[in-house]
Amino acid sequence: ADAGQFFMEEDLGFHRTIYEAAGNRLLLKLLDVFWDVYKRLRDQTLHMPKDLAAEVCNHEAILAAIEARQVDEARRLMSDHFDGIQTRLLEAQIRRPGTTEGQQPAAEGQD
Repeated sequence: ADAGQFFMEEDLGFHRTIYEAAGNRLLLKLLDVFWDVYKRLRDQTLHMPKDLAAEVCNHEAILAAIEARQVDEARRLMSDHFDGIQTRLLEAQIRRPGTTEGQQPAAEGQD
């Protein structure tokens, strides 16, 4: 497997571990749904973060804040992490075939 695939598996495991520890079954189900979409997008157009080491450092910082019970810091770090994911998803949407920058892709079945 390539580094990006390995990272995705580790990334999913990281988030799953946090959500399991929180005892939040709904969040675990949403994670599975999100991951299916994220993986499909990655396979089509989504680029992995350019600096996987920085992403690992982000995860380590989140984990350290959780372990230290620094709720506000963990929340801030997780929010920053999700902002990065959102940015990659938006960039992937713009790069999809049949779209131009700033244009939403046409719904399936529409010309």
